[in-house]
Amino acid sequence: MCGNSAENTTESEDTISTTVQETTNVVESSVTQMKPTSNYSCNIIPLGFCIFTGIPHQTGLKPGTNEIINRQIEFLFLLEEAVAVDSSGKILEATGTPAFEGDELIQSDTSSLTDDERAFHHVMAIMFPIRNALMYDTGGFSASYWEILTYELAIRGIKDTTFTEGKTPKDNYYGREGIYDLARNPGGKDIHHDIMKFLEESGLYLLCHVTSDEFNEMLKETHPENHDPCKDAGIKNKVSFNEATITTTALETTTTSVDQNVIDSPKNYLSDYVLNDGTYGTKVTVIVSNGIRNIVSNSLPNHPTGNFPNAGNPNTISEQSKVWDFPAIGTYTGVASNVREPGIALNGVKFEPGTAETVTCDSGEVYRVEGLQNEFVLGMDFNNAHVQPSGEYHYHGISQLLVEAFEDDSDLVLIGFAKDGFLIYYSKSNSYKSSYKLSNDLRTGIQCKISLNRSGSNTFNLEGTVPDGTYTSDWIFIPNSELLDECNGTIIDDEYAYVVTDSFPFIPRCLMGEFSENRNPNR
Repeated sequence: MCGNSAENTTESEDTISTTVQETTNVVESSVTQMKPTSNYSCNIIPLGFCIFTGIPHQTGLKPGTNEIINRQIEFLFLLEEAVAVDSSGKILEATGTPAFEGDELIQSDTSSLTDDERAFHHVMAIMFPIRNALMYDTGGFSASYWEILTYELAIRGIKDTTFTEGKTPKDNYYGREGIYDLARNPGGKDIHHDIMKFLEESGLYLLCHVTSDEFNEMLKETHPENHDPCKDAGIKNKVSFNEATITTTALETTTTSVDQNVIDSPKNYLSDYVLNDGTYGTKVTVIVSNGIRNIVSNSLPNHPTGNFPNAGNPNTISEQSKVWDFPAIGTYTGVASNVREPGIALNGVKFEPGTAETVTCDSGEVYRVEGLQNEFVLGMDFNNAHVQPSGEYHYHGISQLLVEAFEDDSDLVLIGFAKDGFLIYYSKSNSYKSSYKLSNDLRTGIQCKISLNRSGSNTFNLEGTVPDGTYTSDWIFIPNSELLDECNGTIIDDEYAYVVTDSFPFIPRCLMGEFSENRNPNR
């Protein structure tokens, strides 16, 4: 269900052109407890999307895995340890009551749960990301990613069809494809009822599939409108979670369709290779010769992206013509040198962790805004990436789809080349941790203003505020506190290398080897 927050946490106020508000009474559950009555607001932003107010779920099941992750795609714990709780931290009882704002997943001992209760919490873990996508992230995900999110519905035939010819709006319903199209193009109308109906029925029908007949009967007996939801679902043969096709197969099929002249071993990417992906248009050629690694790329990733332009990013992804020349073997200097674009991913997309956005205060302070933060909307997609005015797509943090495209059974995944010739890895277990921590010093600054044009003339004070990662200066380097140095580097297999991390600096902001920031004019 929608949230009851008084402000839109996804868009700043100046981007809101229309607000449609209605009050919805949430139905009573089988244990005679009531979800609170909430005011739902659907904000129609200039791009035409309907973005709900309220707070997204901060946890959910990563599609195709048994991993519970947060909104930053960081691993939290396993699905087998997950239970859904309400905003007060109370474990939700297994009923037909749908997800609600404030519901989250926590790690807990599940050994005493029944099979039906485990299935209920599993359904919640699946529905939280789907709910976020339709209510809060509409402008930031593609049709391909929607198919990934709704795979558990698709394999059970849940919400296959759309019907909009009913005598009243209540008679209409949307299927998976139809609700995606409606969310992407609501035509300026309030689609609150349609979104909520899809979410509530999808979760209920999925619950019917994966729970016992006795549980199904309870859903019928406690339904607030005396319906039999499992009959409404039209289930001919139940498909439990244990009987379902493993979702990773579908995920891999959706996200990778690559025709490349190297086998699936990271070591082969250290020599010449060509990567052409007809599905996503990726074209990369890498040639190593005379001590130089020459990279020619059109900068299109070999995986799904969010939709651009979106509410926080007005730019459209376009094919580029990029050429880079990096040393084939790095020369370690031990001196950290700042860098704007530290390297290139194996798929030819550049890493660029910093932003051009700043906050300037009348008292003289200038703060650099981080790309991955929650204060200002910069239009990042689920790959922690967005698009520059030139049309170039680039990463501000780790993309799990990038990792999955190049991973093998090892913890460390080779994902790119640094500009100084050293390799760039990602640790799936997060074994290599950053040595940066949030500062304890309060910020200073009065009458401050963000450089974003869409923020208008609004000013705010930073004086006395606590660093939370919004600005680069919120972070300080603590030498030897963790394994990685100030450039997120360490020794791997007797060679210096960099690691992209799930926390700041995410991608190295400096390099320890010899390099030239502008080695090729096509940059």
